[in-house]
Amino acid sequence: MDITMFREYQVCSKCVMDTSDPSIEFDENGICSHCHWYEQRGIKQKSFADLISKVEDIKLNQKNSNYDVILGLSGGVDSSFLLYYCVVKLNLRPLVVHCDNGWNSEAAIHNIELLVKKLNLDLYTYIIDWEEFRELQRAFFYSDNIDLEMVTDHAMNAIQQIVCEKFKIKYSVSGQNYQSESILPRDWVHDKMDFSLIQKTAFNYGINDFKTYPYINKKLIDIEFISPLNHIDYNKEDAKKILNKFCDWKEYGGKHSESIFTKFYQNYILPTKYNIDKRRAHLSSMIKAKQITRNEALQILEKPIYDEVELINDKKYVLKKLRLDEKWFNEYIKKEYDS
Repeated sequence: MDITMFREYQVCSKCVMDTSDPSIEFDENGICSHCHWYEQRGIKQKSFADLISKVEDIKLNQKNSNYDVILGLSGGVDSSFLLYYCVVKLNLRPLVVHCDNGWNSEAAIHNIELLVKKLNLDLYTYIIDWEEFRELQRAFFYSDNIDLEMVTDHAMNAIQQIVCEKFKIKYSVSGQNYQSESILPRDWVHDKMDFSLIQKTAFNYGINDFKTYPYINKKLIDIEFISPLNHIDYNKEDAKKILNKFCDWKEYGGKHSESIFTKFYQNYILPTKYNIDKRRAHLSSMIKAKQITRNEALQILEKPIYDEVELINDKKYVLKKLRLDEKWFNEYIKKEYDS
């Protein structure tokens, strides 16, 4: 069912989160629970000195290795700038890791190849068997699972674990940043580490064996995760300018649109089927980080989430690649969601 149908519509008076989050609560001033959570957690930029200290520890502990850290590169702005910053500013030696699940945009491929070559780094690409991955994605569609990205996100975390074990690397740097990712309703996603849910969904669809799909193995090496962007004054627009000046880095559209499937999922499936506009979470995070005003965010939300021509082309491409019948897909979009 529509997760907002039994609630009177309301938007937070301080950020732009609304009742598309079924668990959101508002106080007497119309301020939402996400804003209160943000303030209570005291989320703010972490110490730069702490980052430098950690980098020094990493270099010391990895001195006998060819690499200091692994860095997952998608070709998007966060991971691209993170790579630039770690090499150029922090003088780290990353092993660049990329998960190829068959959905890379041309811009993403261009950015990955360009940055790795420009910085003279090693690239480890883990290619997931497309036939197997497609069936997993189809299983999540047929099970009406809201988090269609779970199979990708779990795999990317597992690949980092596998690569760290293979190359004896103890550290992973992440592009996660509070400036644009601090707010995300739990009802919109599942626990990305929960391989049992992936197994159950796959089994119900008739998939009993995983030949190439990487999954979290608790027996493998423990990794320490570091998020350098949380220690600096990180601004996406500034990051894009720096990357464009450094090399011929290409813009790819909205957040996570470096993946054609992610773009289609976030910009069409979520708002059309679930009445969820993920821009609200990203913009609210930026409001709390004082990188944008609430009025500016509201103006952005007034703009179409998808270019009409791109939507037609992307829908055709995604359905063909996943072998989903258009009539079935249209009914899937209309079907009420039972959370």
